[in-house]
Amino acid sequence: MKKTLLTLGLIGVAASSFAQGTINFVNNNTALITTNVNGNSGSAAISTTSGIRVGLYGGDNGAGSNTLQLLGFTTISPVAGRFNANALTNTFISAAGGLGTFQVRAWSGGFASYEAAFAAAQGDTSILIGASGVWSQDTGNNTAVPAEAATPMVLGAGGFTGVVMTTVTPEPGTIALGVLGVGSLLALRRRKS
Repeated sequence: MKKTLLTLGLIGVAASSFAQGTINFVNNNTALITTNVNGNSGSAAISTTSGIRVGLYGGDNGAGSNTLQLLGFTTISPVAGRFNANALTNTFISAAGGLGTFQVRAWSGGFASYEAAFAAAQGDTSILIGASGVWSQDTGNNTAVPAEAATPMVLGAGGFTGVVMTTVTPEPGTIALGVLGVGSLLALRRRKS
């Protein structure tokens, strides 16, 4: 009996130390997904037929945006610029119901992640991408008894304020490599003739 109780206790400790925080991944009409291609003013909310995916990225509190991981994604709902993926779990928060760092990223083209879309967008100006600022917030504790509900996503100041999607401007290094490649091809062509 003592071994059983000890085993159950260790399982409980392990479960609580690797608990997961939950967040309701939904926006409102003040935090829309919009486009602003070629610097046009007056961004327009993404329509329902555009096939835009919206992902929630998360990590431990204080994590930088480059270390956040995709928790899940959804598509734009029937209302332009809006989405609702219900509760998503942040598997990277060490304490159930603890603080987490989050960012919303959006992309077109049916890619499985923002990173894949970003890479493809380097050579394809038809792909749109965008990312919000990073924010921290409390999460729900889905290991509590009874389970604590997912925390509504913070919208507005100090939270998610929307995403403006646009085309990717190649980095200077990418442009330099392209110019170097063209120059090499011209040099080889000149040698052959």
